[in-house]
Amino acid sequence: MTYCTKGQQVTVKITAPNNNSIQNFATAPIDINQSGSDSSGNMCWRFQQIRNGNILLEYFGCGKAAKIVLRGTEPGRPGVNQYNLYIDNILQVNTIYYYLQGTDSVGDETISISTVNQVIPVAGSQSIGSCDCLSGGCCNLTITDDNSGNQIFNHIYPVTYDKVSYQVACNGCLPGQIQCTCDNYPGYCCIHCADVENKIDNMTQQVKELATYYG
Repeated sequence: MTYCTKGQQVTVKITAPNNNSIQNFATAPIDINQSGSDSSGNMCWRFQQIRNGNILLEYFGCGKAAKIVLRGTEPGRPGVNQYNLYIDNILQVNTIYYYLQGTDSVGDETISISTVNQVIPVAGSQSIGSCDCLSGGCCNLTITDDNSGNQIFNHIYPVTYDKVSYQVACNGCLPGQIQCTCDNYPGYCCIHCADVENKIDNMTQQVKELATYYG
């Protein structure tokens, strides 16, 4: 689903068990896609980038099927292709993260895809990712910049789809917040209405108590 219009500041509040966050983006419009599944049939996938027999990069992710998809050729290295990583047809990490495959003067680049029982990084390699969604379920939330088509946010929550929600504000605060002017970027800050109401209630109660005390 697409949110906001070109030139607006975008704020996305994401609510998930033990993992709430607020993401701010200076570009609009954005597209938000939320997908998920239970843990039935999920496997822990390990992608490895190998050069001349040495493992350079690793990415771990879980789902039912994994693949690499050609995105282009490596600049300055004819014969070597770039590939993005996909699990269950969902792009992993972002569009600028890719693995190489092919042979040239630098050496032999290969990609390995395998299943493992748990995340155990290979010593000396750069390892990222996790396989948390092997138990319970998973919800993948991605945010894409509609202007460039680039993915600007991607997170896999180890909970089912229904336990993750989000709210979007365009050039302003989220529902239930008050916008106040401030010196810092983007020129305003957002205060929760509930906090203001609680402070007013407390002040009202204190005034009543003082009025009663002094008669």
